[in-house]
Amino acid sequence: MVKFSYKAINDKGQEVKDKMEALDSDDAKKRLAEEGLYLFELKEIDEGSSSTNFSFTLGRKNENRILFTRQLSNLLVAGVQLGESLQVIIELLKPGNFKDIVEEIYEDLKGGRGFAESLAQYPSYFSKGYVSMIRAGEEGGFLDLTCQRLAKNLEDNHRFKAFITTSMIYPIVLLVVSIMAVVVMLTFVLPKFLSIYENYRQGLPLSTEILLKVSNFLSTYWLIVFIIPILSFLAIWSYYKTEDGRMKIDELLLQLPFIGEFIIKVEVARISRTLGTMLDSGVNLLKALDISLQVTSNIILQNTLQVAREKVQKGGALSENLDSNGFFPQVAVHMIGIGERTGKLSAMLLQLADNFEEESKSSLEKMMKVFEPLVILVMGTVIGIIVISMLLPMLNINSISF
Repeated sequence: MVKFSYKAINDKGQEVKDKMEALDSDDAKKRLAEEGLYLFELKEIDEGSSSTNFSFTLGRKNENRILFTRQLSNLLVAGVQLGESLQVIIELLKPGNFKDIVEEIYEDLKGGRGFAESLAQYPSYFSKGYVSMIRAGEEGGFLDLTCQRLAKNLEDNHRFKAFITTSMIYPIVLLVVSIMAVVVMLTFVLPKFLSIYENYRQGLPLSTEILLKVSNFLSTYWLIVFIIPILSFLAIWSYYKTEDGRMKIDELLLQLPFIGEFIIKVEVARISRTLGTMLDSGVNLLKALDISLQVTSNIILQNTLQVAREKVQKGGALSENLDSNGFFPQVAVHMIGIGERTGKLSAMLLQLADNFEEESKSSLEKMMKVFEPLVILVMGTVIGIIVISMLLPMLNINSISF
């Protein structure tokens, strides 16, 4: 068993600090989630030192937004008035920019301004979707339930993003370190053998000759080799910023094996959760679709939603107009259609989001299980070829001398 210290938020919006034992970090997260705790920091306790092996923390801005929403929902559900709830939250917040913002929102509220209108003044903290849901709850008289749904939505989105980010870190670091190791060997280590091979009268093995030429090129033109990838990236990024470039690159990404399927699952999960949460909070479908257009980063899927929105505005069904370009999954279209026919569209969208998030996690885990050993195998083979090519002439010299 491994010992962990953790910080979490309970269902009352209070911060909890404690220690626990678990099989690993995943087991610890699972057990804390089952206890109804929202984890924002988990550290493995090293018995021999004060260092930590694992740390998972929220971004400060996101943490503030989640804590604010969760605490507000708990206070409102308990029957505390909005103004008094904000006063309590202000007392709990640590001094800083976010506390100043909440204080200004409270002052606006006392001055007669609506809560949603006050939040809208701070778009870096409260998005259009956030404000729209608050406005719907405020006007409909169910602000407490809206805040509950918002808090859950923010927490679910963060967990999903954190899983993807942490899953990608190790493979990327492994790939970068492996490439750097090969470049260092070719640029700095191999040239030291050049003087040894200069007087070698017999022909060098083909692999050694190729290696020496590559090493000589890298040593001579290392600046060009370093600049070309950077310029290539900037050129592609500049092209991606254009309307035509973004359209073509986003479409290409969706067509790539494995990667395209993964992107579609992630984006559909994000769209479905946003739509479902907003509909569940009383936002009308057209407004919810407008805001959902902003949560997906892929222009192809944005266009799909835009076409569907225009058809819905003319009286069409959402499910019948989501397959305009063939990228929207059929299972999602069918589930949305069932939700429309049964009058449970919001519930079906939230279920769809859960399903696609789980499928995305499963797909990512499978890709990483293949990618990590593949990188190790390829880089190990490359380094092995380099080492053997460096040593072959020496072995030949020794055999001749003997």
